[in-house]
Amino acid sequence: MRLSRAVFNIPAGQGASNPLAELNIRRGWRMELPPASEVATALHVRPLPNLAPMEESLWVYILKEAGEQHDGERLGAVGSTIVAAVFSGLLRGDPFSYLNRDPHWTPAKELVDGVPLFEKASAERPGADPAAPWEMVDLIRASGLPESLPQIQGVLAASPVPA
Repeated sequence: MRLSRAVFNIPAGQGASNPLAELNIRRGWRMELPPASEVATALHVRPLPNLAPMEESLWVYILKEAGEQHDGERLGAVGSTIVAAVFSGLLRGDPFSYLNRDPHWTPAKELVDGVPLFEKASAERPGADPAAPWEMVDLIRASGLPESLPQIQGVLAASPVPA
């Protein structure tokens, strides 16, 4: 497990320091979260084997799982399922989200200048195979946002800096 050194310097008041790890472990204990292996089992995920008692803390478990399953580069099965469930709950709980406004909506229904969004964006991918899978940059390009560092720097340079 690797944590950024910055998380160990989160101020908690004058002369005190409460690292993020400690705060999250204490919060899980106070909220009486179940052991991480029970959470994994409830999510139909095989729990990590041979856990030390501290690794049963959900926060520690999610970090360990990410490290073991994806070399710490992204969340593992339990962590990503929890994050997906949070986003799903937020979308379902928002009366203005597309899930509530138009539950059968798909991006394929969107038209830009009378052309389906995906066809238009596919045509705008220079030299791209129209049958190639979509990537995040295609969605960024379709949204009209800057997609390269020079474009982002240009937008930032043109934006007024708040005083």
